[in-house]
Amino acid sequence: MKCYVNGSAIAALLLCACDPNDVPRLSPDCRYIAVLDDLGKDRKKDVVRVGIFDITKGEWRHYDLPERWSAGGLVWAGPRLLIEADRPKAIKPEKEGEPTHDVLFWVLDPATGKFHNTEPKPRIFTTPFMGTWKGKSCLFMGDPERQVTDIYTLPDISRVEALDYQVEAAGDGWLMRVLEKEDGGNILGIEVLDSVGSKVCNISTEEISKACHRGARKPECARVSSDGKQIVLGFDTTTIYRQAHTEYTYGVFSLSNGKLVWKGGSNALHGIPVMIGEAIFVLEAKSRNIYTGDRTLAAIGEGRPPRSQPTSEVVLARYTPAGREVVLELPLKKTDRAARYSASADGKTFVLLVEGEAHRLLVVPIGPKVALEDLREYPIREK
Repeated sequence: MKCYVNGSAIAALLLCACDPNDVPRLSPDCRYIAVLDDLGKDRKKDVVRVGIFDITKGEWRHYDLPERWSAGGLVWAGPRLLIEADRPKAIKPEKEGEPTHDVLFWVLDPATGKFHNTEPKPRIFTTPFMGTWKGKSCLFMGDPERQVTDIYTLPDISRVEALDYQVEAAGDGWLMRVLEKEDGGNILGIEVLDSVGSKVCNISTEEISKACHRGARKPECARVSSDGKQIVLGFDTTTIYRQAHTEYTYGVFSLSNGKLVWKGGSNALHGIPVMIGEAIFVLEAKSRNIYTGDRTLAAIGEGRPPRSQPTSEVVLARYTPAGREVVLELPLKKTDRAARYSASADGKTFVLLVEGEAHRLLVVPIGPKVALEDLREYPIREK
């Protein structure tokens, strides 16, 4: 979520081992695609709207949030859209470090276009996610301050249970728990849990470190394979001398014994990969050179093309133990810029947000063989 405080830290996007919430979102029934209206020249505007494309009708609807709230994040909560929103406090705080904005969730029903707010509030360092709990679809929301995870029923978003620890999404009902020292220092390991909270396996820091750049790290993302046999964990490669927020290493671990099976690296866009069988699918920059070398000022990239920037050269890539394969080069113009994407709930489709002279959504099937004619493109039309 966005964090607004009085002082030097202003509106920083905080993402710690959780799904990004500023990406285009395909509804669970694959009928709607939701986006933030913060594209191009509108990226710095004070009040951000929400756009929803109805695929069945082929039409756009744009929504202003009530009472001049500004949208900052999107998550589907069953058939309705959960919108993280903020607006400046009526009275500016006097002390540094105090919040400058109020935050809440609005819930939008795309079938009726009506808004209502809900009891849970946005929480820093975490993004809500849909998952399965005891056979039912639920909404999970971590609370870093209390070190718990609250579970809400859908679609009414009523709290029904709380776990006395934090978990993150690992896809298709699977959960991941990062074990940490009490002082919040180095991690102690990772537990993979099933949809009733039972531990399936433990991954040790020794195994994790084999897939990381400079020691064991907290994963930025986690996805269990479609056959339930392995889990892929993605790790950032940023250090004090290295700012490369889209370049990450990954490790594939066995769910039977927690051991590292194979590893690699990717210059990915802002989003979460999908693992089908033993293959990882991801949207990434065409050039995938991952520099993890010397701790020098040159590693920052001074005097070189900036890293982690939106790009017009994007590919659908497939990784297996045998290596990398480019499934398809996406047909983007040189003036286009793409950085944000997400996967459908069933893991069959990526939705890519393309910004340029004509903003649009590109729907990309996920699979080992995808042709240009398989892509679907939806121009983003303004109100």
